[in-house]
Amino acid sequence: TMISLSFLYIDAGKYVVKHTFGERLLYDCQVFFKNVSTEEEVKAELKDVEEILESEVFFIASMDIKAGDKVASTTLYGVEPSSELLKNRGQKGEILQPEDGIVLAQYTADELQVSVGDKVTVGEKMLTVTGIHEENTILVQYVTGDVFSEITADGAIGAFLKLKEGVTKAEIYSALQEKETFSYLSMKDAQQISVKNRINNTEVGVYIVVVMSFLIGALIIYNMSLINFKERKRVYATMLTLGMQETELGWAS
Repeated sequence: TMISLSFLYIDAGKYVVKHTFGERLLYDCQVFFKNVSTEEEVKAELKDVEEILESEVFFIASMDIKAGDKVASTTLYGVEPSSELLKNRGQKGEILQPEDGIVLAQYTADELQVSVGDKVTVGEKMLTVTGIHEENTILVQYVTGDVFSEITADGAIGAFLKLKEGVTKAEIYSALQEKETFSYLSMKDAQQISVKNRINNTEVGVYIVVVMSFLIGALIIYNMSLINFKERKRVYATMLTLGMQETELGWAS
C-alpha cells in the first residue's frame, strides 16, 4: 500500500505541474509596478511595449479571510472579471469566475470549512464563495479588481503578460526597464521550475519510503521463512531420515 501511494503521489505532482502551467496560467510573465495605483495607469505604461501581445492588470495583497471563528492568512488577487490569461477551474473542469464574490483555493476552503454559496469576510467586506478552484500548488484567492478596491487600498499592482512569439526574457526585461514605474519581472518558466524543485525535493522522501518498504517487506518474508523452518525443523529431519530427497523437501516446504 505504501509503495502504491508513493507512486500515486509522484504522478499527482507531475499532473499538478502540467495542469497549473499548461492549462491554468496562460500568461508568459508577471510584471509589477511602483508609484502607480490604477488599472488605467498600468495600461498606459504598457501600451507602447511592442513585445507584448496581450496584457491583463491585477492587484495583489496579503489578507486574512474569516468564516465564523476560522481564519486563513492568504494571498488575494484582484483580476479582470473574464480573464483570458488566468483560468481557474473547478473539480469538474469548469471555468470559475469570482463575479461579485470570491474564488477560494481548495486548501483555503478546507481550512475555513466553507463551500460554494457560503459567506466569508475579507477585510471588512463580506463575500459569497462563488467557486473553489482545485489548484493547490499556488494557494491564491481571487476577486475582481473592483471588489479588490473595495476591500483594500494597499497591496501591489501589476499585469499578466502574453508575449509575442520568440520574445525572450532579456528583451521584455529591457523594454520594461525603460519605464520609471517598473518594479520587477517574474517569468512563468521560473515559477514552474520553483514548483518542480519543491515537488522533486519531496519525491526524494517518497523514494526513500519506497526503498524502505521493499527492505521491510523482504525482512518480514525472511523472518517468516526462518520461523517456519525452525518450527518444522524436527519434521524435516524425520522426513530426511525416511528417505525423502532434499530437493523434494524443498518443494514440500
